[in-house]
Amino acid sequence: MLAMCGWCSALTMSFYRITDNASDDVSNDIFLEVTDLGSGMALFELSRGDTYEGLIGEVYFQTEGTNIIGVEFDPVFSAANVVYTSGASPADPPASNTNDPPDPATFITSYSFDSHNSEAIQPEADLEYGGFKATYSGTYDDLETALFNGEVKLAVHVRGIGSQSDTFITGIPTTTIPEPSVALLTAMGSFFLLRRRRQPSA
Repeated sequence: MLAMCGWCSALTMSFYRITDNASDDVSNDIFLEVTDLGSGMALFELSRGDTYEGLIGEVYFQTEGTNIIGVEFDPVFSAANVVYTSGASPADPPASNTNDPPDPATFITSYSFDSHNSEAIQPEADLEYGGFKATYSGTYDDLETALFNGEVKLAVHVRGIGSQSDTFITGIPTTTIPEPSVALLTAMGSFFLLRRRRQPSA
């Protein structure tokens, strides 16, 4: 979890739905934070809310042409009973590779992960979130650039939305969470400036 790396900065990424099988669009209830762990490692922490039934059955990474050189599931950064194994079935996110006519949601799978229903991310105790660690070359700034321009994406296949399933893909990061040290310095600066303004003039 992000709390285990309190000094790190993180990006919050949103999802959008590329299929419309279910009557409800639950994209606003799927969450992803990307955190720099240092030493050429980034954490992709995936979670979901509890406003709908269902589970995140398959997870897909698109990293082609970027500085990511490996992705693996990490139980250390996951809820106690969440387990994903390499190699999803289906091999690509359902309905994500429509090329005729060209589809902006086209997704090129580099790494994929699958889970048994009882071990997938879902709104149950000890199953709320899952962590995937990515090894990258170069700098974390390079990785952030790839996230912002859409070269690095995640897709998830959510099953059990009513009797249906849908596929969701990450969009552009929505929030940058600053390092606590930066936020602290900013707050301290504001505090001292306020004190200085309140001091009576001689």
